[in-house]
Amino acid sequence: MSSRPSITSYTYRAKGTRRLPPMSSGHPKLRQLKRSTSLEWVYDAALEDTDAGPTDGRLVIRVGEDVAIFPLEERSVPMMDGSLPIMSYWYGKIKDIYWKTTSHNQEAWLDIQWYYRQVDLEDEGIDLADCVGTYELVLSDHTSIVDMHCVETHATILRYDEGDLSQPQIPTETLYHRWTMNMHFVNRGNTVYLDGVNICPRFIPMRYTELTTIHTNVQRFCRTCDRWFNEICLVSNGRRMHKKTKVLLPSLCDGITFDKEFLALMTMPIRRGGPCGVVGNALIVAKIRTLITEAIKRGSLPDGWKEDIHKAGLTLTSSDKLIPRFYCLVCPEKVV
Repeated sequence: MSSRPSITSYTYRAKGTRRLPPMSSGHPKLRQLKRSTSLEWVYDAALEDTDAGPTDGRLVIRVGEDVAIFPLEERSVPMMDGSLPIMSYWYGKIKDIYWKTTSHNQEAWLDIQWYYRQVDLEDEGIDLADCVGTYELVLSDHTSIVDMHCVETHATILRYDEGDLSQPQIPTETLYHRWTMNMHFVNRGNTVYLDGVNICPRFIPMRYTELTTIHTNVQRFCRTCDRWFNEICLVSNGRRMHKKTKVLLPSLCDGITFDKEFLALMTMPIRRGGPCGVVGNALIVAKIRTLITEAIKRGSLPDGWKEDIHKAGLTLTSSDKLIPRFYCLVCPEKVV
């Protein structure tokens, strides 16, 4: 097994005072450096809420982890406590770790695969920016060698799989990632230009993002054809339903009594985006299927099923009367 190198930084990392360039153009040739899959970075850190001055701090990083990169941007305005807002940082995934030690110095660099924020996509004129949320990051194949001094800390970036209906809701003001993109750069003289972008989402990008009061960002799910539809399209092209949605239970459920709250849960519209959050309440589909399977085995709903629903962040109140329902655009006899 290879040993983990420990590199000591002699740069003071006082909160709110560090202003370091995000990318180092003066790093040695990479083939002359040592490589490792992990690194212990030892640095000076200010003691919180004391006047004791700098103290020793440690940060262990590994290949494959996500990190926050201290930016050099005019738009990165510190908050009252000196820290930066979460979306002021740049974010990247560690592809490789390089380091060297001499009798006079210890240095480390990271090969970073960049995440792009909404503002970065807008700066580059990439259309995907219109479909990206405030706290969303898009992973690119754009890489750079970054001085280890520029790494602020580890970053927690939740993975969102749009096709996973059982995924829990992503909390507000939380970093998340669902799409990747390939970027093509060209050199023109001494300047590098972005020549093209290939988006690699699992589904066609549509505007539905984290919690907001904008209802135009909302999508609806059809439980029959397993497709999502933008509510604007449903309002414009769909056929509105003016009667109450009927509950459809499998024949195996004959003889089993289900209370009104569970039946309301079965007819609740599945929505995501806008006020429903980026993931929405699609988890309800998996929960219903599990509960029905258990009810068939037991002859009744399992005890404590309501608590499980609440833990999943779902409500038991029917919204049929509050939210208009429409017939699906693909299977027109089904309601979304």
